[in-house]
Amino acid sequence: MPIDELYPPVGYSPWWAVLGGGLILAAVALVIVVVRRTRDPGRPPRPVPSTPAGVDALGALRTEFTARVDELQHRFDAGELDERAVHLQLSALMRAFATRRTGRDASTWTLAEIERIGARELWDVIARNYPPSFADDGDPRARAVNPHESLGYARQVVNQW
Repeated sequence: MPIDELYPPVGYSPWWAVLGGGLILAAVALVIVVVRRTRDPGRPPRPVPSTPAGVDALGALRTEFTARVDELQHRFDAGELDERAVHLQLSALMRAFATRRTGRDASTWTLAEIERIGARELWDVIARNYPPSFADDGDPRARAVNPHESLGYARQVVNQW
């Protein structure tokens, strides 16, 4: 084939570059939308519903969780749980109570999230459990908070919040 019969390379249309850039932008926008809708930390939790004065619509829930706090007290008094274990279980129990009370999963709420919903009593009882829960067994902070006081305060929160 003689050299004068060769054709120059065919150039691509600029629309292909525009289409490629548009697809990349669409993919990035989709990721942003999914992340914002599923993990928006700036959105405050719903406020805790209140009950009218004189009506205890949460009576069965309060009775159940008071009994569960009493069971923790019994296990601690029997020596089945040490100070750290009782505070760990009490924190989990109060988060379970908050989950049932608010209708939202409170198992991973931070203290800031609890404060945002206006549940100061719950904040107090969970914050009280932090030092003994996260301290090593030999750490004096593991025994700095009296478990009987923590259990009594948790019982009070269950019955009043």
